[in-house]
Order: sequence, then structure tokens, then C-alpha cells
Amino acid sequence: MSLINSNEKINISILCPITRIALISGINVKRENRILGGIIVGLILSILSLIALALLIAYRKKKINNNRGFMPDCRRMILHYVYLIRKKHHPRSNLVQTNGSIDGNISNGNTINYLDGNYKDFDSTSIPINQFAAYVARMHKDGDFGFVRLFEDICEVSKTYTFPADVSQLEYNKSKNRYTNILTYDHSRVKLSSDDRDGRGNYINANYVDGHHKANAYIATQGPMPNTINDFWRMIWEKDVSVLVMITNIKERGRVKCDLYWPQEGTETYGIIQVSLITTVSFAYYVKRIFAIRCKTNRKRIGYERLVHQFHYTDWPDHGVPLFTLPVLSFIRHSSACNPDTGGPIVVHCSAGVGRTGTYIVVDTMLKKIREQHSLNIPSFLKHIRQQRNFLVQTEEQFIFIYDVLLEAIQLLNIGYNDLELNEHNFDYIIQMLDYFDKDSNLTRLDKQFQLVILQNKINDYQLSSGQMEENLSKNRTQAILPYNPCRIILSTDRKPAGGEYINASYMHGCHRVDEFIITQHPMMNTITDFWQMIWNTNTSIIVSLYADEKSQPDVPDFWPLPNQIMDCGSFSVCLIDERFECEYIYRDFLLQSTEEDYELRVKIVSSTYWPDACSPLKASFNLINTIRKLRMNVKSNGPIVVHDLFGGHRAATFCALYTMNEQMEVEGTLNIYELAKIYHIKRPGIWRHNGDLFFLYRCAEVLFREIKLPITYNQNQTSSYHRRYLPHQYIPSQRLDEPVPITSYTSTSIQPISTSSSAFANVAQTVMDSFSKRRQKSRSYRSQTLKKILFLNNESPL
Repeated sequence: MSLINSNEKINISILCPITRIALISGINVKRENRILGGIIVGLILSILSLIALALLIAYRKKKINNNRGFMPDCRRMILHYVYLIRKKHHPRSNLVQTNGSIDGNISNGNTINYLDGNYKDFDSTSIPINQFAAYVARMHKDGDFGFVRLFEDICEVSKTYTFPADVSQLEYNKSKNRYTNILTYDHSRVKLSSDDRDGRGNYINANYVDGHHKANAYIATQGPMPNTINDFWRMIWEKDVSVLVMITNIKERGRVKCDLYWPQEGTETYGIIQVSLITTVSFAYYVKRIFAIRCKTNRKRIGYERLVHQFHYTDWPDHGVPLFTLPVLSFIRHSSACNPDTGGPIVVHCSAGVGRTGTYIVVDTMLKKIREQHSLNIPSFLKHIRQQRNFLVQTEEQFIFIYDVLLEAIQLLNIGYNDLELNEHNFDYIIQMLDYFDKDSNLTRLDKQFQLVILQNKINDYQLSSGQMEENLSKNRTQAILPYNPCRIILSTDRKPAGGEYINASYMHGCHRVDEFIITQHPMMNTITDFWQMIWNTNTSIIVSLYADEKSQPDVPDFWPLPNQIMDCGSFSVCLIDERFECEYIYRDFLLQSTEEDYELRVKIVSSTYWPDACSPLKASFNLINTIRKLRMNVKSNGPIVVHDLFGGHRAATFCALYTMNEQMEVEGTLNIYELAKIYHIKRPGIWRHNGDLFFLYRCAEVLFREIKLPITYNQNQTSSYHRRYLPHQYIPSQRLDEPVPITSYTSTSIQPISTSSSAFANVAQTVMDSFSKRRQKSRSYRSQTLKKILFLNNESPL
């Protein structure tokens, strides 16, 4: 019988000493046995969990390699198509949850954890989107005083950062830094793979930078130098980069800002990376290039290639900002949208990799933020990313420019648009919604667009000062249309009277060049010589004359010499050599000959009456456009097309706009009439009279989408195996940010177009299947299922 009943409480103190010791010892032994058993079970479970986790990781890596290694680009191409179609119905988030500093990188006590939205500094600068326009206007007052003070505060806070940058200052790395004061913080620097035991080969002047809800969304780096080009391409390869953004020219103001790091044609090898230029397309403000890259040392996946899309902005001055915000907004949207969710970080570089690079990163991040939240805190985000790379957003001017670019995007949101880029899937909706009437404002959406184009872009008088000078007043047919100073033509002449370099004429951009057109007024008696001087200086070969009833007026003289006569213009002469009437147009051919050297310039004037008013149906408006385009292909000079009407107003502007729209449809398959009209207005205020001018452009856009089948130019010099291999994947037109672009809108721009019907796409799919027929059965099965999904989804015919 037990001495102790488990149900009874025993007072141990009443027991004898020997009994008490035995009882206490037994209890302790039992307790220790239980603890020891729990520890052993816990250790066993932990070991089993670690083994299971290791097996799971190994399995996932093997699965990823099996699925991605056999055909990386083709599979990613296919999945990208499926992603674009399914994105609207199956949204995915790449949210990164963080509760403290990112990867333990930031040790400063004033850390801003931007990713989870907890702001600890600059809360007063968080601006509601519906108040953003008023805030920007207020900050611009008194010479941008508000912006200047705010930027100075950010710079003062940045000076307190003491993050080490020891690796950048090692003796063997100093030669890899373009500028001695632009160093890479150790905690955020990009590390390359290296076989060196001391890690000497892993350095590049580049830092990871966070984006909106995504850590390490960007890599900010300097422009490559001769001794870093190999490392640059190795970084592109190792970090799985799909989009490369370049915001500098090779030379600026006579200094080398970035070395040429890509092949201008064919294939070049940079270290272990082979880079092939597939195609290049030049736009007015930027150039897009597509490269195919492969690693020569990757023996496990021989033939594995990736596509890299380079977006090169060519009109952004060093330490300054572009003249116009809309092209930058479009550039950032297009380049950012080109990076798939499965892609690596976007690599952004200028010369130093801080000023223009930081501006791009801030704008792109804020554009993503606009779509999800109702306020913006630009200083807070800028302070955060300056803890990852020093001097991001380098000047006050760049800081102000960020607000101006975002204001453009927010103004569109305020009138009900996320973007006004037309494509074959949304143009019908956007055009129909132009008549949508807003009872609160008593305006249609077309009215609101026109207000943004005209009323909210008033040009200051000092920006038109050249045309308002007393000596130039007599050279203007009207004071209502004057050239914007930065875009006006400056005559080069030996005559030195006051105002001798002035002519009422403005450069206008087209699809491919910033100076593709010149809009001017019909020459007056006292400006005929200036007109021909402009033609001579700009090397112009085509002049388009647009008339209504004004040709019969006495102050609208013929500005050319009669047959068998020569007009003396000082350093050159002008003579008429032919005149004829064909297809509703009058053609006049002129010969301009230098009086000082052996040089001549042939010029053709094409005159049209009542264009585009007399064009019926509306499609006939493009007859003149196509006529000039054919002439342009046959002339030797590369000068701008000069277009004039009586005042250099809406007829000439409409011609340039339709010409540009026609070419944009060929190249991109998309149009942005709002952007085109707004920039034209800034360059030459007064050219748009009323919202009917804007509506006419939309009606012509509808004709382009519905009726005109535009051919795609095929450049024989660009043919290669890479074109054929990547034919389905080239030049995806930039989609709207708020909706996916179905497969049926994808066409190539500089090569023969591909029909995206089911039968044509099946041929492409079969080619992909055959080229990888020797791969694993599992991979073939996966690829077949994916292709079947595409063929099932692709049930529409192309435009």
C-alpha cells in the first residue's frame, strides 16, 4: 500500500528526515525524466523539419530548373502572353512585408519603412491626390521657393547619413568609379559573382533601390566605362534584368558621359557575355533597342538566351530637366510596363547614376502609388532611397520636375483617365466617352481635355519674347501665334541687323525626330528672303503649302521667282525649274545653288487648297500625308518638312499631327493624341482654336484604327536569325496601365508583321515546339499545355 495517496495533500514537514529525503528525490527524478524526454522529442522533430525543408527547397529548385532551363525566353514569352490576358481577372501582388529595416541595411534611428507605409518623417508633406494640383501651384510661387526650401531640408537630413562605403574606396576598385564622390553604400551595393577568394571581382558601382511595395525593384548605377562594360553586362545577366533604362547621351557638352557599351550592329562579346543587337527603333524623344544576351560559360544551358529591352532617353540634359513633361511620363510608363513580374530589377543609369536616375525611380514609384493610394509623400520616399544610394535626385530642378511630371498624370486622373493612349482595343471606348457630360462641371470630357491642352498651359510672355521685340513685330502676320523661344528657328545669316536671326517659325516633333517639322506662316513681302534662308539653313527638301481663300489676298504674295528668273538670297540663289498640276496638288521644283561653294539643294513645294476641309470621306485626309511620305523617301537630304498656312496655325498643326499619327500607328500600333496636341500647343501657342480641332484628330484616329491598313516597313539590313527566333516577342505595343493588352494587338514594328490569328500563331507555336523536341518529356508536356492555353485564348482576328 502506498504511503501517499495522490488525492490527499501531505505535510512533508511531519515526516521523518529519511522518509522526507526519499520522497523529494523521487519527485525530482520523475520531473527530470519528463524534461529530458521532451528535449529529445523536440530535437528529433527539429531535425526532421530541417530535413524536410531542405528536401522541399531542393525539389523546388529542381522544378524551376526543369521548367525554366530548357527554353527560358520562349517559355517566358508564352507566360508573358498568358499573363497579359489573365492579369485583369487574376491580379497578383508582389507585396513585400517588412517590419523594420530592409534586410537590416538601415541602421539610422530615423528609418523610414516605406514598404509597409509607416512614415516617421515628413508627414506634413503627404499630399492628397485631389489637392496635388493646388499644392504644386502654391509651391511654384515666388520663384519655386516652397520647393527649394523642401529640397534643402531633404539634403540636410541626407548629410546626417554615415553609411560605410568601404568597398568602393578600396585601391583596386577606385578605377571602377566614374566620379570620386559617387560611392556605393556597402549595405545596398550590388554584388557580382566572383571566383576570387578575396572578392575583388564582385564590385560594380551600383546599388539596389526599393520601389513601391517591392524591395530592390531597381538597380541604380553609373554609365559604364571601358573597364566596367564587362562587369555591367555580367550584372545584367546575373540579376535577370529584362529592362535597361539609359538617361544620358554618350557625349554631352563635349564631354564623355557614358561609354558605348552595346553593339551598334551584329554581335559583340563583353567578357563572358555575348550581346546581339536585334533591332533599333528611334522615336522623337527616346530610342528603343532589343538585345539578345547569352553567357558563354554556362555549359549546363548552352544556347540559353535572354532578351533585354533598352529604353534610351535622348533629350534629357545633364544636371537639368527636359523642356516637356509628357514625353518623360510616356517614356517612364512604357519602359516600366515592359518589365514583367517575373523579371529582375529595372537597371537605371545616367552618367553618375544619381540625378536623372533618381528622378526616374521616384516618378515611376509614385505612378504606381497613385493607382493604389490617395496621397503622395515624395520627400519621405526620396529620403528613404537616399539611404540606399547617395545623391539620388541631385538638383532642385530635378526635384521640382518630379512634381510637374506627376501633376500631368494626376490631371488626367481628375478628368477620368488613367492614360489616354489609344490602341485597337480601347479607342472605341475612349472616343465614345469624349461626349460624356459631367453635370458637376457642366463640361464634356472633350472639353476637359481641351482645357488641359490650352487653358492650363498658358505660356508666359517672356517665353515668347523674341516675337514681341519691336524690330520683329512687323515680321508676324498676327501677334496671336508666336514661336516658343526654346523651339523657334534661329537664322544663320551674315546680316547683323537687330532681329536678323528671327523668323516666325517653330520646330515640331514627329514620330522619329524632335525636329521633324517646321511650322511657319506664309511669307510676307519683308520675310521672303528670311523664309528661303531658313530652307537653306535647315537643308529642307519638302515644303507643304496649305491654303483656303487667302491666296487671292494682296498680302499673300508668291514667294518664289518666276520661270527663267533667279532670286538672289546672298550666299545662295533660288530658281524655279518645274511646275505642274497632279492629283489635286500643284508641284513646284526649285534649285538652290550656293554662290560661294559647289553645293546645291533641290526643293519641292506641294500646294493643296482647302485641306483638310474639302476631304470627303475623312479617310481622304491622309491622301496628302501619304503623298508627302512617298516624296520623303526619295529625297537625299534629311532636313525637316516645312509646313505653312496663312498664320502657321491649325491647318499646319493638323497636317503635322496626322503625319505623326500615321507613322506612330506603323511603329507602335498606339496613339496619344492628348500628348501630341498639348506639346504642339506649348511649342506654338495659338495653333488650336477650339475643341473641334482636337475632336478632328480623334476622328482621324478612328479612321486609322477602323479603315486604314498600315504596312509595316521591313528593313532588309536588320534580318538575322535573332529576328526569326524572337519574331513573336518583338515590339509589344505599350499597353495602358489600367488594362491588359490581348495578344491580338501585338505586332512587330521594324520587321514583317505577324498575323496573330489562331492559325498563324499555331505556326509560330509549332516552330517553338519543334526547336525543343529533344528536351525532357516533362518540359515538353508543360510547354504543350501552355501553348494550348494561348491558342484557346487567341480567338480574335488582327486589325
